[in-house]
Formats: sequence, C-alpha cells, structure tokens
Amino acid sequence: MIPRGLMKALQDHLVECFKAHSNPRLHFVLHHLVKPVEEEDAFINHIRTQLEDDHNMVNFLFEFCLCVVCLAFPLKVDSLIDLKIVVRKHSPIAKHGLGEKLLNEIQKQIVFESPILGRWSADPWNDMLGWMKWADVEVANALTSICEPFFRLRAWEFSSKPIGPHLQHLNNVANALSMYVSSSILVGCAISQKEGSNVAGRWIGVMEHLFKLGNFHMLYAVAMGLGKHQVDRLSFVWENLTSKASKTKKKMDRLFDPTDRMSKVSKMWLSRAGKEPTIISIFWLVQKATLFEETPLLIGVDHKINPDALVASENIFGQLAKMQSVSYPSLCCLEETCWFFLQIHRSVSKFADVADDKLYSLSDNAKRREKDYNLNRKQISLEAAIESAESCSLDSEIEQLKKPSRSESIPESTQRPVVFLRKKSLSTNNLWN
Repeated sequence: MIPRGLMKALQDHLVECFKAHSNPRLHFVLHHLVKPVEEEDAFINHIRTQLEDDHNMVNFLFEFCLCVVCLAFPLKVDSLIDLKIVVRKHSPIAKHGLGEKLLNEIQKQIVFESPILGRWSADPWNDMLGWMKWADVEVANALTSICEPFFRLRAWEFSSKPIGPHLQHLNNVANALSMYVSSSILVGCAISQKEGSNVAGRWIGVMEHLFKLGNFHMLYAVAMGLGKHQVDRLSFVWENLTSKASKTKKKMDRLFDPTDRMSKVSKMWLSRAGKEPTIISIFWLVQKATLFEETPLLIGVDHKINPDALVASENIFGQLAKMQSVSYPSLCCLEETCWFFLQIHRSVSKFADVADDKLYSLSDNAKRREKDYNLNRKQISLEAAIESAESCSLDSEIEQLKKPSRSESIPESTQRPVVFLRKKSLSTNNLWN
C-alpha cells in the first residue's frame, strides 16, 4: 500500500498534471511513481472514508480517482464495482459533471469483453480457412476491435515484471496472428497453388483495410506473417496474385522496410496522433521504452531530474496519450468474427511446440507438389496439413530409395566401355586427338 503521505503528495501532483494533460511531467510521474495498489480494498475504503468525512473533498477525490482509473494501474473488476457504488452515492454533489464522467470511465473498465461473445464457439486452428467467409473489411474491423486494450495501455506496463496485462494482450494477439497468417497460406498451398495464392491475396486485402483504419499494430503482424521464410520462398504464391494485390503488397513492403528502421511508417502514425484513430505498433513502443529505461532519471551531485528523460518520456508516452485521446467509432463487425479472432491467441498454446521445420515440411511439399494431399477444402486443421505433408515427404523418400541407380538402370550390353586415354601433351587442342 502506498504510504498516506506519499499518496497525498501524489494526489496533488496528479491532479495538477491532469488539468494540463499535455504536461510532460504527467507521463514522467505516471511512469515512475504510480505503482500497483496492492490492497485495493484498503484504497477503496480510504476513498469512501474521505468522502464521508469531508464533502468538500468530493471534486478533489473524484479528480484523483479519474487519474487512477484512466492513467494508473488497472483495478480489478470487483474493486471497480465497489468504487462505482461509492462514486454514485456522492456523484450528485460533484461539480461540472465530474461524477458522471468518472462513472462512465469506471464502466468502460468493467466492460472489457462483452459476455455476449461467450455464446459463440470457434476453433481457428482446426479451421484454418474459416475466416475467409467474411469480407476483408469485416476481418480488419474485428482485428481492430480486439486491439481495444491499446486505449487503456499505461506507461508502467513496459517496465513492470511481468509486463502489464494490456501490453501482454496486444503482444499475444499480434504474435498469434502472424503465425496464423503464414500457417493459413501454407495450408492453402496444401490444397493447390491457386488456393495458396488466393489465401495470400485475401490477407493482403485485409492489410489494405487495416491501413485505412490506422491499425498499424495488426498491419505489422500480418506483414510479418506474409514475410515468414516458409511462405516468402514460394514464388508461385506471389506470381499468381492479382495486379491489385501485387501493388498493395509492394506498398506494404516499402512501408515496413527494415533498412530505414521503419521510418516511413513511424512518421505516418505520429502525424495521425491526436487527429485520427490510430493504433501504433507495440513492438516499436517496447523498443523505445527499453531505451528510455536506460536513460538516467537523476543527474548531478544534487540529483536533479534529467531534462532529457522528461523529453524522452514526452516523445514516447506523450505521443501514446495523444493516440489514445482519439478512439474508434463503433466498427461494423459480427460478434462471431471477433470471437473467432480472439480464439487465435487463446488457443495458440496448443501449437506452441510447432517448430519451424514443421512449417518447412508444408513449404517443401508445396514447392514439389509431387502428389495431392487429399485434404477437405471446407474445414482443414493445421495439424492435419502437417501430418499430410510429412506423410507425402516420407512417401517421396521411399520412392526415391526404390529407384535403381544409373548403372543399374542401363542394360549391361548397352553400357559404353570405359576407355582410358593417355594425354599426349598439355595442349587442349591435342587433348581429344
């Protein structure tokens, strides 16, 4: 639990910074001072007691609670419900609609995932092409909807051990989607080369809509899936793309060009910050936050705050706050679609032990295409595709062993006699004379 003296000082500083949201001190304080409130019950009781003892503290405490709910460590659902009850009781005496604003923010935290989604069932890894029944724009909307925790991401999550829940969620969904993209293309190739190109083309179409939405986090995840070596090496996948898909693919490749450290895309999302809904690539943020952690916070013998640390904090977490200030309107997508893509990262643990060589077996057989896999186009699992690929590979090796050697395949009577020629000179003109 935070000591009361520090809590009071922190309250004063947070409220001051909250009134000037663009002040870089806000991001500095939140990143280095606001830590998890270990005993949330004690925290709620403290707020309740303060409100009942002094009604003049209502606005001050509501401001502080708004800072905690919006910008600090996320409270558990039970604690949020208790806080909501306390706030609702004293909300009528708060000024300037502060009570209603705080209640709305608490409700947003409580409603993280709609319970309605629980009525759907989906197993994406056993239906690798099941997502193709939805339009590209609807898939992009669903992928953006499941990135909602981005708007509740806090600076402390980058330095905590383990990392914070919102950062963990965004990391998991992106990594799982990258693996799903590359695996689904290889499964499509297991059916036919045309189907493999079709699946890749659909993912490129999804990328185009993610770009329009400004969801660079999932856009980068799809790009990483398309760029995986097991997929990238299959030239027929890219040769059979439509003209539009080929142009979009080249555009995205230039956007995420690693040779310029993704400078093009970073300039793009920073120019959108605070103006249009934008979800930045979390991996870029993690890299910058790691460098920021290495910056000394205090300098000199008198231990003054390092101004470079404040500037760096503003550049990283200030930009993050700007992006979070403009959220997406209600996106048009089916609950079933959101549920399907949520299950990709929730059930990816079943395939955590799928090594790269397993995917290479799919890729190798797609290159050879020695025999059909006899797979069901309507519903095909990654596991079934890998088993079929390994079976085809084994049959190929057996057939290769059964083939007679070159000398065995030529009848003895037709074999040319071995003639040893003595070289008369070193001249190449006389070598065959």
